[in-house]
Order: sequence, then C-alpha cells, then structure tokens
Amino acid sequence: MRPPLNALIVGAGAVGQAYGFHLAQGGAKVTYMVREKYQADMADGLAVRCLNSRHKGRHHFTDYGAISGLEAVSAQSWDQVWLCVSSPALRAGWLPDLAGAIGDATVVMLQPGIDDYGYVTDLIAAERVVHGMITLTSFHAPLDGAADEPSMDWWFPPMSPAPFAGEEARTLAAVSALKAGGMPAKRVKDIDTQLRLGSGILMPIIASLEASQWRFSLLRKGDAIALASRAALQATRLTLPGKLSWLKRLLTHRLVLRLILFIAPKATPFDLEAMLRVHFTKVGGQTREMLQRYIALGAERDEPTDAISTLLARITQLG
Repeated sequence: MRPPLNALIVGAGAVGQAYGFHLAQGGAKVTYMVREKYQADMADGLAVRCLNSRHKGRHHFTDYGAISGLEAVSAQSWDQVWLCVSSPALRAGWLPDLAGAIGDATVVMLQPGIDDYGYVTDLIAAERVVHGMITLTSFHAPLDGAADEPSMDWWFPPMSPAPFAGEEARTLAAVSALKAGGMPAKRVKDIDTQLRLGSGILMPIIASLEASQWRFSLLRKGDAIALASRAALQATRLTLPGKLSWLKRLLTHRLVLRLILFIAPKATPFDLEAMLRVHFTKVGGQTREMLQRYIALGAERDEPTDAISTLLARITQLG
C-alpha cells in the first residue's frame, strides 16, 4: 500500500486552512509550518466551514500536525510544500532556508504577483515548482458582527476550478490531491496569462473599492468606476503586452465592471462587501505592492500609468 502524501503547508491563514483541510480530506498527511507562538493555538483544532462542495457544513478540523523552525522541517521527508502566504510575506527572508530543508519536494506556490514565480524559481528548480491560482473565496467569519460562531469559511465560485501549471507529473499529483479532498482543481498549460489578466483587473478594482470606503454603491458611480476601468486597462496592457487586446478592453470596460459589481454581491452566499473589506485590509500590503510594480513597469516601458498612480495615491492617503 502506498503511504499517504506528506504535505507541508506554509501558513495557516485563510488560504492555508482551506487547502490543508481539503488535502487532509483526500487522505494526505498535513502538517502546518507556523511561527512558534502560534503552534500551541493550533493544538485544539480549527473551526472551519465549507459553504459549498461535498464537504459543505461546519467542521472541527484536527487531522493535521503543526511545527515551527527549520530543524523540524528537515527532520521529515516531504512530497509537497504548499506556500500559502501573501506575496510580501513570500519575500520576508525565510524561503532560501526553507528551500534547503525540503529535499526534492514539489513546491506549490499560490502567489499572484507578476514577479513571484521568478523569485521562487531563483531558489528552487523550475521543474519542481507548480504554480496555482486561487479561485476560492476564504475569510474569517462571522462578518460584521453576525451571530455565528467564529470559523474560517470558504466558497468555491461555480465552474471555477483552481488552475495549476508546471511539470506534468508534479502538477497532476497536486491537482489529484485536491480533487480527492473535494476541492475543484485542474491542470492547465499556461497559468501566467490567467494570473496576469486576473490580477491586472482585480487589484485596481480592490484599490478603487478601498478608496470608495469599501462600498459597491460608491464604486459604481462616476469617477470611481471610470478610474478603476482605466487603471485595470493600463495594468493588463503592461502585464500582457500585445496579447488579448479585445478581451482586455472588454473586461475592463466600465459598463462591464459596473455590471459585475452589481451581480457579484447577489451571487455570493455571504456579505461580499464586508468580506473584501476584511480580507484586503489584512493583505493591503500586497495590493499596494502590485500597484507599485505596475507603475514601475510603466516607467520602464514609457507607458501610461496615471490612473494606477492616482489609485495608489488615494489608498496611501487612507493609511
């Protein structure tokens, strides 16, 4: 009998808990790498809730281990290491040492930054790296003082399996491990285009929403939606030069964005406005870092970034 997949999850936040839960449900042996001060907090298990999929409902997730420090990492042999942290956290100085402690394990990265893959593959051979895109929505509940018991909740948008790309056998192993545990996932040949297009549209919208006091009603009006539209078009033109011109113009058109902003809150089984405010306030550094990268790209290529710069200035003034 083949031993269970041994998976190390770096980060036990909103993303790490969701991926770790589904890997464990699929039979993987899951271990979280967390800071020592958080290790004791995980001893009693995690309250999680799936809002859809075959594991729909509330769960007391205990089927995992928790370690801290490279000595504990080096003491085991890992099949997969999942990097479930934000783009800024990825560059906090720990990855070079971790890379030397995990042997030949597959490294699954979920960061959306346009330079993140290059950073990881400078430290870990590209044939060992599987690059994934997060399509689920995961957040700390309850939102805005609701009466529910605290939990980490997540929801899978319909017909949006998480895409992964990389060396075929390693990618299929990661995808299969998630699917066995009930998370929609698929292997794709090119994830870079999807990430660049998705992030190029999402980050300006999130920044515009933050500048609009996290209220969809304000974002859909006048200057706010027009600025978001221009910034998204500038960002996607910078990250995907010469590609998908018609699609970029369509998806960033202000009428299309206004329609999405009208429909999206009605399609989710939770308060989307509150969730975005809570989640993207917590990872606000990542939003700002990505906007700054778009501006730097524009300077390198002598292309306009005035709308992106305006957005960045507005949210920077907010703190």
